[in-house]
Amino acid sequence: MITRSRAEQIRGTQTLVDQMGWMLRRPAIVAVEVGWRWLFGIPFLLVCWSRFQHIFTVLTPKDSGLSNIDPSNPWLAAGAFSRAVAQYVPLVAHELRWLAPAAALVWIVISALGRNLALKSMDRSLRFRPFSMMALQTAWLVMFGGICIGSLVLLLIGELTGGNWVERLRPVLLPCAVCLPILT
Repeated sequence: MITRSRAEQIRGTQTLVDQMGWMLRRPAIVAVEVGWRWLFGIPFLLVCWSRFQHIFTVLTPKDSGLSNIDPSNPWLAAGAFSRAVAQYVPLVAHELRWLAPAAALVWIVISALGRNLALKSMDRSLRFRPFSMMALQTAWLVMFGGICIGSLVLLLIGELTGGNWVERLRPVLLPCAVCLPILT
């Protein structure tokens, strides 16, 4: 653990570099952090792959028109791609109705346990408190979901009403959509 006296000796611009060096000198902590992320990520990607395979058996790329797209004319290709994707939207939405909540629940539990293990291996005096971490992770995911849904609703309302105010909101919504997942 970086003690207060060590932290005070470091220039303000070097704290991140010092913390990264501290972590790299302790590969077991890095392994725990990477391990719990892979414990979620690899099975999640396999489930997503399986569900996409199912979607492509229900509606093949040939039936949707994806395999007939001619890349020589980008304008026609964009229209054909848009029509093909529109056919997949209900199928993907149907899969997301159960996959998104299940993935969120599993992420909350695994991240709480993994982060607690990483923090506990960094500082043995910390208590193992996965339920507190689960509550924090739930709050972050609710906030992230609210921003995403709110952004989509605002953009949809703006497009439907022809409002020029949507252009003024884009610089606000984009950093939220990019930064919030990084913080979770």
